[in-house]
Amino acid sequence: MPARRLHILRRLLWWWRTGRGGAGTGLAPETHGKPQRAIASHADFGASRQSAAHESPVLDFDAAIENHLQWTARLRRYGHGDRQEFLDPVQVCRTDACSLGLWLERQTQPSAECAGQIAQIRQEHADFHHKAAVVVTLVQTGASESALQSVDHGDFAHRSRSLIHLLQTLRARCNAGSAQPTVAGTARRSGKESVGTSA
Repeated sequence: MPARRLHILRRLLWWWRTGRGGAGTGLAPETHGKPQRAIASHADFGASRQSAAHESPVLDFDAAIENHLQWTARLRRYGHGDRQEFLDPVQVCRTDACSLGLWLERQTQPSAECAGQIAQIRQEHADFHHKAAVVVTLVQTGASESALQSVDHGDFAHRSRSLIHLLQTLRARCNAGSAQPTVAGTARRSGKESVGTSA
């Protein structure tokens, strides 16, 4: 394995084990003091902690599912050489820069009937972004073939399917009324339900 790829993978593993994939993370260390390119980080293309302070405490499941489904196409394009956006693996690994991650952070006291599912989603969401970061690292170190294999049939594909399935299951449960869903007014008018549990 090339030394640079090994270095980046070790750094991602350290990041993962120390739980540093959340708030307060910045650019990858080697970017300091160098010209910075525009960095795209997460599935909803622009969620920020500053704007999140004013967000509704409910989750739009349809939007969260669609945003994370977009990662497959996004990473596939990246693996095929599309560099219209620069992906920083450290930023991609973050779990708190998309609407789903921010909603999960607020679920400190979920209702008893949803607690287990939310815990599963939290873990799968973290695994999803970790695997996405590994894909980005592979592309950036010249292993695009391995990266695309992960996206199409490997670790990232498995994590993506698992996360989407869990979100769809919780959405169905909430829509059935077992979690006492809260429906946002704008979502009701558009035909979508934004569902929240007690936080």
